[in-house]
Amino acid sequence: MKLIASASLLLILLVAANYALAAGDAAKGKQIYDTICVACHGPDPSKDGPLGPSIKGSSAELIKARVILGKYPDGYKPKRDTAMMPPFPQYKDNIDDLAAFLK
Repeated sequence: MKLIASASLLLILLVAANYALAAGDAAKGKQIYDTICVACHGPDPSKDGPLGPSIKGSSAELIKARVILGKYPDGYKPKRDTAMMPPFPQYKDNIDDLAAFLK
């Protein structure tokens, strides 16, 4: 019985550690947002910017499609039907960071 409890606890800890690593770094996401995104989306991601819509709460799937590929995910209806945003593939490794900041 103790072995099962110990194994269960270990499994829970491993899952939690994996989730924490995959969750992204919100501070790093904010730094990227403030450097790149703020010009179009404005300083407050919960409000529309001068060129881009509010993006607070955007899913990682949407962020990945827009930032890396410069398109919308299949079936997604954009807030604004524009193609102004260029892709930023150099940030492909920071999608989780941006998602953590925009959560």
